[in-house]
Amino acid sequence: MISVRFLGTAGARFMVAKQIRASGGHWYTFSGDAGTTQIHVDPGPGALVRATSAVPPCDPVELDAIALSHKHLDHSGDVNVMIEAMTVGGFRPRGALLAPLDAYEGEAVIFPYAARFVPVRHVLEEKAGPYIINDVEIRTSINLVADVNGAVSESAESVVRSAHDVARRSEELRENVSTVLAELLAVS
Repeated sequence: MISVRFLGTAGARFMVAKQIRASGGHWYTFSGDAGTTQIHVDPGPGALVRATSAVPPCDPVELDAIALSHKHLDHSGDVNVMIEAMTVGGFRPRGALLAPLDAYEGEAVIFPYAARFVPVRHVLEEKAGPYIINDVEIRTSINLVADVNGAVSESAESVVRSAHDVARRSEELRENVSTVLAELLAVS
């Protein structure tokens, strides 16, 4: 079974700055015969608060990995906070980090001291993978992202294929349920 918890779906700087929509990312839970794997993708601003206040709460200590698709603030703002929470302030080193190279180097968004708390670090590359987290395979694709100057550049974006399929099927199911409910209400 796969579950996806949306801790925020905000995009663009204005949405994040005003928190018109939350920007906490997505929390994936994969349950199967081999156990449970939890991966937080794109922990933007407010990720920790959104995770711990969700009903039921998402417990960062149970995370197996944190993944960044790219280093824009709305996708990475709370990455260091989530690393600290996952590793209990670094006292319990564990888990994996998956991020493009520029998230680790130069104007890094993952602080070097926090990265040391996570024993497995993958540098996401275009059209690469699988990156294995327990029994979950993560592959990358190419995503076009407009930079600050309006130019278009290519960056690697993490894709959890089965999770995206589940999200699509969940949306289809929600639409079907809405249609059935509307028909029932029309009959009554």
